[in-house]
Amino acid sequence: MLILKIALRNLKRHTRKTLLIGVLITLGMAFLFTSNAVFESTNRGLKSSFIRSLTGDAVISAQSDVPYGLFGVEIPIISSYENIPALAGYSEINERLKEIPEIAAGKWKWTPLVSAAASLEIDSFQLVVPLFGIDPESYFSVCSDIKIERGSPGSLSDGGIFLNARLAGNIEAELGRPLEIGEPVTLSMYSDGSFHIRKGIFSGIHSYISYTEPLDRIVLADASIVRGLPITLQVI
Repeated sequence: MLILKIALRNLKRHTRKTLLIGVLITLGMAFLFTSNAVFESTNRGLKSSFIRSLTGDAVISAQSDVPYGLFGVEIPIISSYENIPALAGYSEINERLKEIPEIAAGKWKWTPLVSAAASLEIDSFQLVVPLFGIDPESYFSVCSDIKIERGSPGSLSDGGIFLNARLAGNIEAELGRPLEIGEPVTLSMYSDGSFHIRKGIFSGIHSYISYTEPLDRIVLADASIVRGLPITLQVI
């Protein structure tokens, strides 16, 4: 009690210093609160823009001497896209994942993914795009912040192809007409001296919270279509 009285007496004797220190402490606390709010907002934005829309929290992929991600060694360009090894032993990995308690309990979610690059053709429109072959039921559960603008995700298990909303808008602007559900889409790639061609149907449009050049080009497709193209990568 005596110490408290002495402290209060010193504060009264040095009013100016007390006010100055009080102001500095207040400003410091305000700065910390503001910084924490900004960082928290940034973290939420990153989670929504990438983790819950594209990358997930972790990826299982084959070992390689060159580091790579979902888009390969670089953003896919047919002429320079690196050959990435597929993930071997998928069935065994699938069974082991199911044994993880958090996955068995539904707390953690996972999805298989096949990644490739191809030339997309719709009518007279043509563009090189990154392709994700997906299992729609689990993929949209893991990437829960992807918005379905048109179409049914279930069609991605039956030869369907979904275009990013911005890509679809560019295609419609160039063709001068709206895209129609069910119209043919051709995917092709030149590799090892020959062309590999696969066909699907336009089934819908998806969109992401963030808008970037790589995201704007992403095409989601039936995994069986993507597996028919060379230079593919399986990840989970």
